[in-house]
Amino acid sequence: MPFDPIELARITEEIVCDGEKRKYYRFRYTGFYGGSATADVVGCNLRCVYCWSWKYVSNPEKYGRFYSPREVVNILNHMLRKHGGIARLTGGEPTICFRHLLEVMDGVEGEFVLETNGILLDEEKVRELSNYDHIFVRVSLKGVDRESFERVTGAKGEYFDKQIEALKLLAKYGVPARPAILFNLFPKEKLVELQRMLLRISPRYVLELEPFSNYGGALERLRRAGLHLHSLEEYL
Repeated sequence: MPFDPIELARITEEIVCDGEKRKYYRFRYTGFYGGSATADVVGCNLRCVYCWSWKYVSNPEKYGRFYSPREVVNILNHMLRKHGGIARLTGGEPTICFRHLLEVMDGVEGEFVLETNGILLDEEKVRELSNYDHIFVRVSLKGVDRESFERVTGAKGEYFDKQIEALKLLAKYGVPARPAILFNLFPKEKLVELQRMLLRISPRYVLELEPFSNYGGALERLRRAGLHLHSLEEYL
């Protein structure tokens, strides 16, 4: 039975947020974006079958520990001073514990990439994000339409519209953003339709195409969900 991701976000917040603190399970420096100081959060409001951090997403009460915004900022800034690059939160849904997120962004030195599914980004939150001139928002789309979104995430298909609405709000308030999608789950013609729709929202919204990677048993979960990967040759 498809679930309500807004309600799951509320339940998850009770587990992974404690006042100003939030749960994280890892801090690391990675090669993404040309080098990034990365904090992996615990907790998400979706259950994507291909999720590379599935065990942390599906068991938020079991993993990680609480960090204050200042502790997170100190760790990220230490990595940035040592290696350069940008800072980012990933691994779950960073917009859960939103006040914590804002405090982290307040303290990070340099560019900050917010990786999100966008579902919790209502107009008030996007307006707050627009106050930051050092952030970039990467909205990870979980389908090409309502049906595919529901099959991939387990959430009600209507919440695909929330992802699109988030991109509209980010464009409205001038927040730099880009849509991304794990493309080889979807037919080429559906991706083309999605791209056309996104360009009507903003000429800057060119899809970032991410290929599938079999992290943490993702391929087996795809099979159980009745999903299959398209050959890369289909997109040439």
